[in-house]
Amino acid sequence: MTNLFHGLGVPSWTGLIAVFAVVWLLQIAGTAWQMKHYQKVMGEIIGRWADGAIGVGNARSRLGKGLIVIVVVGPDDVVREVRMMEGRSIFARFRPLERAAGQRLADLAAVAPDGRTGNGFRLAASRAAEQVARARARASLPAEPSLALPAAA
Repeated sequence: MTNLFHGLGVPSWTGLIAVFAVVWLLQIAGTAWQMKHYQKVMGEIIGRWADGAIGVGNARSRLGKGLIVIVVVGPDDVVREVRMMEGRSIFARFRPLERAAGQRLADLAAVAPDGRTGNGFRLAASRAAEQVARARARASLPAEPSLALPAAA
């Protein structure tokens, strides 16, 4: 094996470790950048739809693109907004799916894109719908549980 760093006075294993360290640091920076984008999008959605319920679902592919879907549903069970992010790199961004607005939550699968993306969308949308149901169930619980004891017989 030839030394990539021949002539630089750097042993090959040291150079290889340096390359891995740089790639690792770039991955950390890219992940932080993508998380900042996610937080920005969620902040916009929460600010715009204060009375709705939000669900986030994902669908992963072993070799293909991953997909994340954010669904906002109003109290009347009508979808207000859907944003979808598809890709396998840090450069993927959320984009709105306008045709989903106005649909009933149960009918969201009908607006799935064609092809493989549609399969991932249906799975991610169903996971987001499950989150919406859990959020609504939590919201209907009383703030403080009742500590009343049953009456003695």
